[in-house]
Amino acid sequence: MTLLRGRNKPTVKLNLRWASEYLTEPLAEPTFPIDVREHLVELGMMGNDTYGDCGPVAEVHLEMTTAVAAGGAAASPDSPLAVNRYVSYTGSETPPGPGVDLASYLLWCYQRGYIKAFAPVDQSDKAQCQALMAAGFGLVIGVNLTDENEQQFANGQPFDASATEPPNPDDGHAVLWGYSETANGPHAVATWALWQPTTDAWINDCLVQNPGGEAFLVVTTEEQLAAFDPALLADVAALGGTGGATAPPSPPEPPSGAE
Repeated sequence: MTLLRGRNKPTVKLNLRWASEYLTEPLAEPTFPIDVREHLVELGMMGNDTYGDCGPVAEVHLEMTTAVAAGGAAASPDSPLAVNRYVSYTGSETPPGPGVDLASYLLWCYQRGYIKAFAPVDQSDKAQCQALMAAGFGLVIGVNLTDENEQQFANGQPFDASATEPPNPDDGHAVLWGYSETANGPHAVATWALWQPTTDAWINDCLVQNPGGEAFLVVTTEEQLAAFDPALLADVAALGGTGGATAPPSPPEPPSGAE
């Protein structure tokens, strides 16, 4: 099985506050385990064995869990939704394509009405990330994989990282963080059609303490949106309108690790 990545290095900083700052009620202290996987087992590769569409796949996986949480039907594991959005966004029908940077891609999704809103999360604050998850929000996270992670996945082993197996800045990948058994792990992220277990060292090294890491809260339902101050919608709308009223950001050039 071919395992592709495709998260480009962040190239834009959008004029948005941290997601937690838009909430109408303070975040509660998280209780564990935190599980926003909604019992979904079949996730689907969704093209990430052909295209570098890990960003769109992570977002669609989030839409799937949110739909189930709201009592609706999730997209099927063989849905072409992520690939179609990736091809439309990048303009490239030749695999693997240039990859995406998450901020620009999520803004594009908002402009087309695919999502209700989004905001960055301070990925260096693991407790806040977990508090948002405990409040029912899966997080789309951008990480740098280690050179060993692909083999660990193939072997059925958890993603791990260490001083001797550090994240590779050229191996950008986007996943959905959906589970933490305790504050210090183990954890699970959705990638390559599976809920992949990870160690706490991996979350810390590849996301929390990684200067190239990033996290986003994505709002996909009106019920979720009700938890946020209207300023969130106003700030996101100020970035470029809705429904494709303005041109989306140009997809950036991929780093060498986008494959």
